[in-house]
Amino acid sequence: MRKLLAAGALLALVLAACSSPPGTSATAAPTASLPMVTPSEAASSSATAVSCSQAFTDLSATAIANIASLTGAGDQLDNTIRVCNTLNDWKAQAQSVLPNLDLSAAETFIKERCQASSTLSGSQLCTSLGA
Repeated sequence: MRKLLAAGALLALVLAACSSPPGTSATAAPTASLPMVTPSEAASSSATAVSCSQAFTDLSATAIANIASLTGAGDQLDNTIRVCNTLNDWKAQAQSVLPNLDLSAAETFIKERCQASSTLSGSQLCTSLGA
């Protein structure tokens, strides 16, 4: 889907550039400067949100179909725990992909996965939960 949107945007730019009379610009001159975002701000906000969202999106349809409860999920959600920074982010993304999943024991489930996996124990989510 992203590739299709990117291709559409590129095509629109090419068409705009080709339809402009010679010696003119197809883009309007900026009227105001854009706010600057430092690399650390960008990394801590949108990149993290995309990673958490993407981790849930990357779950296969088979994996999603097989997750009937958190206790039965096992290590299938480990990557989501690894990349989501907060419990609230994790729960929001889980709810969007797995709307019928009971998340009332999400914190306990995540703590147990953090303790069971050395690759998760240093993640921001595990650290924030004290696991």
